[in-house]
Amino acid sequence: MKQDHRERDAFGCPLANLADDAALLGADIRFYRKRAVHPPEGLVATPGTARGTLIGLSVKPGHYRRIHHAHHASQHDFGENGVYIRRFSDPYKAELSGSFDFILMEISPAGLERIADGADCAALAALADVTGEDDPVLGGLARALFASAGGGAVPSPLFVEQMAAAIGTHLVTRYGDRRRGTPRGRRLSTRQAAEVQDMLRARLAGDVCIDTLAAACKLSRSTFLRAFRETTGRTPHNFLIEQRIDKARDLLLNSAASLSEIARDCGFSDQAHFSRVFAARLGAPPSVWRRNRLA
Repeated sequence: MKQDHRERDAFGCPLANLADDAALLGADIRFYRKRAVHPPEGLVATPGTARGTLIGLSVKPGHYRRIHHAHHASQHDFGENGVYIRRFSDPYKAELSGSFDFILMEISPAGLERIADGADCAALAALADVTGEDDPVLGGLARALFASAGGGAVPSPLFVEQMAAAIGTHLVTRYGDRRRGTPRGRRLSTRQAAEVQDMLRARLAGDVCIDTLAAACKLSRSTFLRAFRETTGRTPHNFLIEQRIDKARDLLLNSAASLSEIARDCGFSDQAHFSRVFAARLGAPPSVWRRNRLA
């Protein structure tokens, strides 16, 4: 069926213009990848709403927009890693020029409050309005999140939530007001560390969320992530990958299971994913590693 050119997405862009329109859902941040070869005709506009805050990251240069304010208009050139932040409560109108490839991040008022609290920025009321500011750190984090979804693979909820927590902490730290406290260092207790590590080992596919792990420790999501890293020296996702690799090595040496069977049993999405991660960690594909060890 032919696309109705009048249909628009939640950000005012005609759906017919979009060559890429993907979404990932974190606990407090909704992520969207929006790409178009040609800009939409006319204005992209949204009315004032209570949806919260929108953060846009330009993945590549060559995008321009003229933003219409109440009594004037401003012209902006977005380079690679150019960022804009605006509140949905303000009506928005802009003319877009040039192709665009943006990662959008939508945070509700309640979500921003939870992110700020977890990052020890409890006094933060809002993020600053910026347009076109360069932020390579945010660019790297956002690209890593969507790179994990490349090739049709669905990133695990654990990975999405972990990346969302890191992005949220970066946003409130860099763009929040200056009434924030100093993050308090803490570690998991021996019991907490053992419990969450056992939970991760039991769910090698990664189908366990950060909220579940944090709740087991009676901590907020952001506090749990900091405490886990402080205690173990790694993130939950990296710990999970290490456990997958450890189990895979054991099966390669002590079973006749095929690579596809091992990939499935160790929580990898498929054999190709298993081989790629294994080779990156150990310097050789699993078939070569097994042959060399059993020779």
